[in-house]
Amino acid sequence: MTLPPLFLQAIYAHFAWGCVLAGLMVMLMGCWRTLAGWQVSTVALLSFGVCGPFGPWSASYWLGLCFQWPSALLMLCSALVVWRRGRGLAHLPLMPTRLAWVLATTGAVLYVDSVGWLPLGLYARGFGAGAVLLCLLGSVLAFSAVLFRRRRDVAMAVLMSLTLFAVLRLPTGNAWDAVLDPLLWFWAVGSLVRRNLLAFRARRAAPLSLSDT
Repeated sequence: MTLPPLFLQAIYAHFAWGCVLAGLMVMLMGCWRTLAGWQVSTVALLSFGVCGPFGPWSASYWLGLCFQWPSALLMLCSALVVWRRGRGLAHLPLMPTRLAWVLATTGAVLYVDSVGWLPLGLYARGFGAGAVLLCLLGSVLAFSAVLFRRRRDVAMAVLMSLTLFAVLRLPTGNAWDAVLDPLLWFWAVGSLVRRNLLAFRARRAAPLSLSDT
């Protein structure tokens, strides 16, 4: 079992929480108003500013007490939200369906395993050699998605999160923590629920529109 150095974990925590906070603020503000590029940059700078100090003066300190470290995938997806909004592109309020299903299902299985309802020891295996094989498989799939241009931006986020774990073992030395955390799981589940609600409303509205014509 190889764990990342403590100083790297500390640096990662401040930077990662800055990305997550910036992405969350940009996403929430973008729901009710259009943000200009300078506004996105200002929000990002303020987010990194409040997460920069060490100790109780830092927002990352209190966020870490509640959620510990955000996964590398959550950090990169949050950075992607900021980047896309800063360029005037649509941000990512809804996660891609396939990725959302994978994360939601995996998170549910890990939770059931952690509470002892399905004693498989999956989380502990994230420290072992099998985690390297899982990361290799995930990297191949993500790289294939990049080559075939299927949500290339999200695929690159997955590939970079796995690479960060493979090289620096961040954030915790466990492979599961590199691609999944509670906040990312809620994002995945919320995306699936929201997308199904939109599809349900569309199906209900379709007969009405036909009858009106």
